[in-house]
Amino acid sequence: MTQTTNNNGGDDLYTGTSGKIIGNSQSHIYHVPGQAGYHTNSSNAVYFNSEADAQAAGYRKSLR
Repeated sequence: MTQTTNNNGGDDLYTGTSGKIIGNSQSHIYHVPGQAGYHTNSSNAVYFNSEADAQAAGYRKSLR
């Protein structure tokens, strides 16, 4: 995994645009394929390879 700085100056673990889990750097909520909001095109998007990676970075799964 690569570490980078997001637009807010904080560090988020992400994989670039190839990860299958998409998180929102503002809300710290992630979406998996098939969930509502998964295909959101956002400058706040953070990409993870797995749910475990997202959770380790402090994100929680979307409820919808």
